[in-house]
Amino acid sequence: MAYENFIYAVWKKGIEKELEKKHVFVDGCTREYEGEIKKRGDKVRIKTLGDITIHKLARTAVNNDIADAEQLEDGMLEITVDQIAYFNVSISNIDAVQADENLFAEFSGKAAEGFADDEDKFVANFANDTAIAAANNVLDAVAKLTPDNVLDVILNATQRLYENNVKETTYIEAIVPPAFKSVATKAKILTDTNNSATLKNGRVGQINNVYIKMSNNVAKSSDDTKYMIMVRTKDACAFVEQITKIIPYSPEKKLDTDALKGYVVYGGKVLRPKQIVVVPIADFGLTA
Repeated sequence: MAYENFIYAVWKKGIEKELEKKHVFVDGCTREYEGEIKKRGDKVRIKTLGDITIHKLARTAVNNDIADAEQLEDGMLEITVDQIAYFNVSISNIDAVQADENLFAEFSGKAAEGFADDEDKFVANFANDTAIAAANNVLDAVAKLTPDNVLDVILNATQRLYENNVKETTYIEAIVPPAFKSVATKAKILTDTNNSATLKNGRVGQINNVYIKMSNNVAKSSDDTKYMIMVRTKDACAFVEQITKIIPYSPEKKLDTDALKGYVVYGGKVLRPKQIVVVPIADFGLTA
């Protein structure tokens, strides 16, 4: 065996650290409900309260009589941890990889990239969630995005969010495919902060007060004809994740190598569909 010195916490922390750098769609989800997740099938329960009615006391009211206390409706949302992704690879000397800073960083980065890609595709498909359509937050499809209409696309999406009582100071992001960035760059409306701390997790710039993030995982419509671009706040959806196991072992039928397998369980949910606007775009072009 070449894993006598295997330290589980080191491998887990290494992959988790890289995952945080590589998420794009997941990065824009709230993670506050993560808690302790141990296995697929676990549920995260989120308590909710109904809206509060604000009354106005008439100037002519006698003895300041007020309405009876209303009963706040409470509810419960559940996030089911129903997704699992894993790797299973042969490594000739696991201890050597753990001891070599460069090799360990390379392994952690590649494992995290694979997990992040899988998780981002999952969250990207929230764009097709029926709750968003029910909230009337899927805008009319854009037949062709051009430098002449790209700003209007962003403004229309943010206007819908503001009409849904999202504050102008709220963090808003749009996650777009590379072609969208090309059109926005051509239109000279994509501003670059030149701030490496800001341009992370897929961020490529800003249009007005909307952060633009680029990803190859933008979901397609159910008929595969349109990109479903999400413009959302950070509270719109939730994501929960746990790296559950990383296990070194000796494969059968192999005398001169060891192996490492690991998996992550995760789940997510659209929590506030009024805080996600979806813009279907059929085609991208650099000419009107």
